[in-house]
Amino acid sequence: MKCVSVSRRQRLWDIASKLDDQQVVLHDASMAYNDAVLAYNELLQSANSLCEEIVSEQEDYYEERNEFWQASPAGLAYLRWTDSYADIDLEEVEEIEEFLGEHDAELKALPIEPKDSSSLLASRTIANPLP
Repeated sequence: MKCVSVSRRQRLWDIASKLDDQQVVLHDASMAYNDAVLAYNELLQSANSLCEEIVSEQEDYYEERNEFWQASPAGLAYLRWTDSYADIDLEEVEEIEEFLGEHDAELKALPIEPKDSSSLLASRTIANPLP
């Protein structure tokens, strides 16, 4: 074969065009996902902060009680209840990398024939089949 046939070049071009369309979809989806992650993480931070406030108030309440109450079953149950809030540490969700596919450009840049190193003409490619 001396060069890629016109029909195969057209098929590659069609695939590259569809890839380009899908790259836009994936890019938009990655951006929308990251926007949602930011909002979600803000809610997680709010929940963590609120739990810290509750723990602080629980600890104050516990410390205001006498030693007899603190050592009683009610005091021990109160400590377990406080620990359940203190143990909360909701980890943030990771964002994903912005999708920047360039596969269409790689296909379109494929040469359609071997280039003679002595030739001064530009290589013919899928995107530019004319010299």
